[in-house]
Amino acid sequence: MDIAISAVICTHNREKYIEKSLTSLINQTLEKENYEIIVVDNASTDNTRDITTKFLKLHTNIKYINEPVLGLSQSRNTGWQNSEGKYVAYLDDDAVADPDWLKNILSVFRNAKPAPGIVGGKIDPIWESDPPAWLSDQMIRALTVIDWSKEPVVLNNTHMWLAGANIAYQKSLFLKHGGFDVSLGRKGQNLLSCEETILNSIIEDAGYNIYYDPSIRVRHHIPPDRIKKSWHVKRQYWNGVSVAYIHTHGSNNSLLKNTEHLYKNFILLARNTLKLISGRKSKNDTFLETICEFAFRCGYARGIFR
Repeated sequence: MDIAISAVICTHNREKYIEKSLTSLINQTLEKENYEIIVVDNASTDNTRDITTKFLKLHTNIKYINEPVLGLSQSRNTGWQNSEGKYVAYLDDDAVADPDWLKNILSVFRNAKPAPGIVGGKIDPIWESDPPAWLSDQMIRALTVIDWSKEPVVLNNTHMWLAGANIAYQKSLFLKHGGFDVSLGRKGQNLLSCEETILNSIIEDAGYNIYYDPSIRVRHHIPPDRIKKSWHVKRQYWNGVSVAYIHTHGSNNSLLKNTEHLYKNFILLARNTLKLISGRKSKNDTFLETICEFAFRCGYARGIFR
């Protein structure tokens, strides 16, 4: 079988969503012989295996792999290490891919010039309950909702990024630069992130382009617990931990550099604390965003010492 691309779903106790995700991959317009589906079951204790087994009995292009070591980065690495495609595409276990998802990914890899190392696209929300009025654009992006442009665009050296719910790589780049940093990424209840950020930065620095194309679209479930204020505060705390890890584990890492990062964070944390105490906020901020910034700075301080 000539496999062009491997579609990987990493899942942990998501029996509620995994059937919809798998169904969206089975129903791709790309010819079945040109792609495989890999389900990496990351220590699930629910009915994930039974649900996947039903698909295995009906379709020949699905692999099921049990990954006992908990962690999203660990699972993603297991996915690409067991893939046969030239390209590896990742779909979240609570996301649904458009029918042309894989075909459009291949089209960008094959036709964009210069050839990209990484491609991804639009992520629309599936709101499971009505989004509250206090949900800002920044908070919506924290829910893995991406809509950068109506036209394809190169993301190198911009403020824009691709999200792991809808992203694809040349497999050769995993072999050359290694996979996802297992120190980052979701593990159980923590919300560590930025594992794609580090890998994408390494690949970009190696001279490869990162493409965003809105035709590469998936829809992503937003459950009610993720539109609670407490979730966003927690999300920003762990984002701070993750960003600190990036800042302190690069090639220029040193005790002096780490001390500088810690000092700058302390100044920003002190300013934010004063804003909370006084109840003041900047013109465009809500009080919740001020709390989220405080949580981020606390997480960043923890990440420096992590």
